[in-house]
Amino acid sequence: MSNLSIVKNEYSHLPDEELLQVAREGIPYLSKHHFKDLQEELAYRHLDDALANSNKAYQSLRNALALSAFDHSTDGIFAAAVWKLIFEWKAQGKSDEAICALLAEQQIHPEYANMLVACIEPQLESSIEQLKTAAFAGYIPTLVGLVTILWVWVFTLAPWYLFIGLLLLVTGSLKLYTVLPKQRKLQALLQQIKKR
Repeated sequence: MSNLSIVKNEYSHLPDEELLQVAREGIPYLSKHHFKDLQEELAYRHLDDALANSNKAYQSLRNALALSAFDHSTDGIFAAAVWKLIFEWKAQGKSDEAICALLAEQQIHPEYANMLVACIEPQLESSIEQLKTAAFAGYIPTLVGLVTILWVWVFTLAPWYLFIGLLLLVTGSLKLYTVLPKQRKLQALLQQIKKR
């Protein structure tokens, strides 16, 4: 789409219909900077509400920008704790409205609460991917530890190799022990949400 290369000052020269076409068809391909420029122009012309109601891609990107602002404006530990609460409430079967009310009780602004609830599914997917990476980081020392122990056993090398192998095995196993149940729990919750 040729319109995607238009810079901010050229957005203002586009007719409304052409600007809406750029927004409908091009949002997934815009950089964050171009998306903000387009969003500002749509808001200036009062076209953003109509587009937001009809365009799911626009809404999800708008939520993503708000979510990014939330994550950057809060301490990482606080954001992780909030997401943990949201996931627990969702696993308990609470509705989106109930979760928003519970977040408001936790002194989270209603606008952020609504935005967080709208982003539960993508955040779950992101958390699952992070846990997969963490699990991989547990598999590696476990396997290296096992290989080292077998190597020592077969070739009767120095006993400190055995110690290193055991240490790696225990470290990797503990990592897997903590990560895998969380990953399974979040995957089950994601499946439950997708079925609804």
